[in-house]
Amino acid sequence: MALDLPTQRLLADMAKGGSGVPLMALPLPQARAAAASRNDTYTPGTPAGRVEDHTIAVDDGSIRVRLVFPGLVPGTTAGASPDSRAESAICYLHGGGWVFQDVDGFTPMAQRLAHGARAIVALADYRRAPEHPYPVPLDDCRAALHWFARQSCAKDLSLFIAGDSAGGNMAAALALESNAVPGGLAGQLLIYPAVDADFARTSYGEPENQTFLTAETMAWFWDQYVPDRDARTQSAVAPLRAGSHAGAPPAVVITAAHDVLRDEGEDYAHILAAAGVPVIHRRWPGQMHGFFHMVGMLPAAWAAVDWLAGHVVDSS
Repeated sequence: MALDLPTQRLLADMAKGGSGVPLMALPLPQARAAAASRNDTYTPGTPAGRVEDHTIAVDDGSIRVRLVFPGLVPGTTAGASPDSRAESAICYLHGGGWVFQDVDGFTPMAQRLAHGARAIVALADYRRAPEHPYPVPLDDCRAALHWFARQSCAKDLSLFIAGDSAGGNMAAALALESNAVPGGLAGQLLIYPAVDADFARTSYGEPENQTFLTAETMAWFWDQYVPDRDARTQSAVAPLRAGSHAGAPPAVVITAAHDVLRDEGEDYAHILAAAGVPVIHRRWPGQMHGFFHMVGMLPAAWAAVDWLAGHVVDSS
């Protein structure tokens, strides 16, 4: 199946408005600004709940963790708190190749997810490569997850770890450490995760997949995050290569039909299932890498976020 029409229009619009220069060829501040330039076009399309920013300590510094609460249902008693709707908690690690994006660009998606899932969503503003290569981003995310787990335990909420792309990589790695998480994890929600630094998979070479994320760009991202190629076989870097996946939390894996990361995400779903982990996998037709957080721009984004939210409700 080809890319759907809204995605085709979006790519055409991006081509018209762009400089034609790949982000990785630009100075890093300019590249980050360009990557974030469409953030204000993302809209949740749902009643927005309260947003709180917290600062937590990490090794050698601190990071921001943004909490997004579910919005009130229309007709709810005046003065009611959106906290009262929360039935679960989701620690979400954003994508961007470990280099781009921050919590601002993912807040609209988190608002829709929080509302639909009746969950408090925590967005971790981890430090980024190349200034902070592996293991700093992962360590920051671990600190955010454990901090949020303690908050969730205090509220008696089921906790899920989630992430897309590079964030999906770190979410999968942390899910393999679920026994160390206070209160444990109810599940892992992985959206087109980067779980292996193997560029020989078929999806990397398919021309129709070279859209929002190309094979060349993904290789560049890995060079920024883990410049030591020998380290890329470690399970904390490539969760697909872990010696055992037995006992990992139940997983939902979303892949996009036209994505260089499609095959490794689907391989990971199969590996988890073979290890006895309950897995739900869904390949989203007509979609490219990055579609999930583009709420307000791509209809499929709303559909995918709502579908995932429904799973959280059913699992809580």
